[in-house]
Amino acid sequence: MKAEKAAFRLYHDLASTTDDANLKGVLLTLAQEEAKHKLRFEIEYDDVFMREN
Repeated sequence: MKAEKAAFRLYHDLASTTDDANLKGVLLTLAQEEAKHKLRFEIEYDDVFMREN
């Protein structure tokens, strides 16, 4: 989850450094994908550990 968060932050930060609309769009799309991955891992983590506790 930490890696997904770091990747999100990287793509988001890179998007803020460019004026190229196409590149910015690609970077923000990648950031959004990383956010989805993080959410998926959080849900799976909660499902596994909440059932055990």
